[in-house]
Amino acid sequence: MITVNPYDRLMTKLKAYATRNHLRMTPQRNAVLEICCNEPTPISTARLVTIAAERGISRPTVYNAIDTFVHAEILQCVGKAVDKKYRQYDFFFQKHTCIQLVCTRCGRISKLKDNNISKAIHNRQFNNFVMQHYTLTVYGKCKVCRSLLAKENAGKNQETE
Repeated sequence: MITVNPYDRLMTKLKAYATRNHLRMTPQRNAVLEICCNEPTPISTARLVTIAAERGISRPTVYNAIDTFVHAEILQCVGKAVDKKYRQYDFFFQKHTCIQLVCTRCGRISKLKDNNISKAIHNRQFNNFVMQHYTLTVYGKCKVCRSLLAKENAGKNQETE
């Protein structure tokens, strides 16, 4: 039995997408895909930019590659942080069922395991729709940011006294 590694399979998919959409297959785009395949996923945009920069690939090229991969259904955004650099991406074929907590102040993304919520979502029936996977995103302030905000507010209160 011959096994095809994810990079080869995804490269084939990318080449087909590029041909259909009249895009060039650039060494930089190929390198970004290779980085995605070699890193544990999900991978943040910031991490991807850092690794790509070590190979001489610019930030705009990385963002363009990510957009191409999303449109080609190679990557999917699984962590829609407020700041684009904290967004996380995973391969489209990975079926995520996760709950994420996103800090609206610093962009930190944490995973949450809650069996009660997961069971409720899995047991939910939708009219004319069959669920494949889900990502539930909850926005708020993380413990560190709440602490920093409390200190900032305490400092402001002392100034007004």
